Amino acid sequence: DGDGNMRLWFPVLTGLGRLVGNDPRVELRSRAMEELFGVLRAHGGSFSEEMWLLVYQGVLYPIFDDVIHMGEVSDTEWLRTTCGPAMQALTSVFCLHFAATNGLLDLHLSLLSKCVVHTNETVAETGVSNVRRLLSESGAGLKRDHWGVVCDVMREMFDRSGPLSDEELSGEGSVEGRLARVVARHRVRMMLFQLVQDMCWDHAERIGSQNILRFLNLLGSTQHSTMARSFASVDDNKEALGQLGATQYLQMVYAESAEASRSELRFMFSVYSNSEDDADKASDVAVALETRLMDRAEEVLNKYTGLDRELKSLSRNASSGGGAGGHAPPA
Repeated sequence: DGDGNMRLWFPVLTGLGRLVGNDPRVELRSRAMEELFGVLRAHGGSFSEEMWLLVYQGVLYPIFDDVIHMGEVSDTEWLRTTCGPAMQALTSVFCLHFAATNGLLDLHLSLLSKCVVHTNETVAETGVSNVRRLLSESGAGLKRDHWGVVCDVMREMFDRSGPLSDEELSGEGSVEGRLARVVARHRVRMMLFQLVQDMCWDHAERIGSQNILRFLNLLGSTQHSTMARSFASVDDNKEALGQLGATQYLQMVYAESAEASRSELRFMFSVYSNSEDDADKASDVAVALETRLMDRAEEVLNKYTGLDRELKSLSRNASSGGGAGGHAPPA
């Protein structure tokens, strides 16, 4: 019995966890990781939720402490050889024993969220890939309140991994370094959008009407925030990123705005193709989606009609010798 032998289990697991997180020898870290997660795979099914909580807080979470709580982390040997495999093994064990661990979903997603929003791209990509793994392996077993937790954490991920602010763009470091951060953040954001699209397509019928609308609000607000930044001009960011970098930055923001809209639309179509058993709830969601779709279509038409007028005005000014400045997104 797992809990009955807690005094025996905990020192063993703690010792293995410390080796995985701190030992400088990669071979020993790998062996310790194999043994640690082997024990959890074999015996974790007999652990209560209380014991799993102790294991998370005292053994598993501390493995990633140094990475999670440091702002700038270089690509160390530990990141290259241990971080990804350890996180993957942890997520797999969590999913394997989901009947016992599901009460810790918020704790596990919180760890993954801290990775996703990390400044180091390797750590961020590790976080996104493990959120995907979690939803792929355990999504079918998530209940409506679990999906509410997923939505809360996804909002935090999007909020904290948005396009770099003006302060971040003009911060310390070289132009090349700032542009590298912009590109890394963009790649992670695009991975998040793809994750949301796949999640909605696979699990729309399980998420529930209330959470469906919450996810749509998340995607809508994300689309608005990225679109707002896309109306800056190249000159606004030229000093921070250089002429070419500023142009690349705005192109990436355009791409994120388009991907947010694409994710929102795909979510809507997923819901339509996966109606709920409760006809009344399905009808309520359908009405909300139809209204939202019409509003979004009108918004896009108005936006680009306005851009068309602005471009024609700029063209007339340029042809008459008045000059033109600013920047508008491509059609």
